[in-house]
Amino acid sequence: MIDIRPLAAPPGPVPIEPEPPPSPARSRPERDSAPLDTAVTLDLSPEAKRTIAEGRTPPAEPDPSQVRIRRDPDTRLMVFQVLDPASGSIIDQLPTEQALRAKTYARDVQTTQATAIGTTVARTA
Repeated sequence: MIDIRPLAAPPGPVPIEPEPPPSPARSRPERDSAPLDTAVTLDLSPEAKRTIAEGRTPPAEPDPSQVRIRRDPDTRLMVFQVLDPASGSIIDQLPTEQALRAKTYARDVQTTQATAIGTTVARTA
């Protein structure tokens, strides 16, 4: 590198040497093959609050035979449903039925507003 400066000027900065590469990673201990528990569970129902207040353990996750995942035909969203094992009726659903209806309504309104002017014909008698 060529350094061009007056002779009376102080010397330039000293070049910095790059850091050496990091040492090889230590070998990881072998992991157990047992599956992990759920990291976080959230239950805001009054029954869950009562269970915690009474010091009882909350009920286990629903049985897979009591759970259904389907695609809503109107919104094309995936819907998670928990079913009553005795009757087969829906106990809980995410997203809720109201949220699905709101999504369908919003999409219909957006489609209506996007209709180009002059594409509909008004008839009067």
